Amino acid sequence: RKRYADCVRLGKTISYKQCLHLQGVNNWWSPTLTPLRDPNSRTYRLIGITSNITSSNYLEKAGRMTAERERLLEAIAHKISQC
Repeated sequence: RKRYADCVRLGKTISYKQCLHLQGVNNWWSPTLTPLRDPNSRTYRLIGITSNITSSNYLEKAGRMTAERERLLEAIAHKISQC
């Protein structure tokens, strides 16, 4: 509800990521909310769409983990070469 209130208060499209635990599995979603305004600029409805980004979120995390592993391996190799 807070996101809906934020969208109305700001009067502009907002997007965010959200994790929902469904059937024992964490699923990542990317909702986007867009306010519709009447001729007096009052928001009278919100249009929402959402995309399941679970697989892309896992890929993003895996990429960060790979980069961290590479950084650690480089640090270890540097220390070994100093011995």
